Amino acid sequence: MKDAQYNLGIAYFKGIGVPLDRPRSLARLALAAERKDAQFTRASLAAGWDQASVADHDQANAIWRELLERYADAVALPLAEQRFHHEIAQITGSRVGMPGHVTIWTPMATLDAASYKKQPQQAADLAFGHLPRARVDVGPLQHWMTTRQPQLIRAARHE
Repeated sequence: MKDAQYNLGIAYFKGIGVPLDRPRSLARLALAAERKDAQFTRASLAAGWDQASVADHDQANAIWRELLERYADAVALPLAEQRFHHEIAQITGSRVGMPGHVTIWTPMATLDAASYKKQPQQAADLAFGHLPRARVDVGPLQHWMTTRQPQLIRAARHE
């Protein structure tokens, strides 16, 4: 779920810390719903949508389209990944930034810098899911029984 977008949507809907703005609230909740987390976003969006007017719906859709240009997953994810990898590359294990074999002490264990760099990636994979980076081409589909049955029968006869 996009926690920040969801929280902004609720804040605008209730006027908490910001002026009450139903269209902006609906747009933020719709953006939070992009990841389809039913527990929070769809229920809140549906409830807010039912309480809004037709004019609010139109304004919300216009705001949502503007927000998508900057905050949609397809736009924000590559930027976030780029920043993440840049920051990970800065971890050297040395206070002065010198690369090389350096040991890092943490309350959990003592690690070398290369092992330490893997931890944020593993945490990110756990929190956000590992995104596939490869392509597999399996060729045209074939019906298994049509292509394999004669071989299986021949193999059974020879045994």
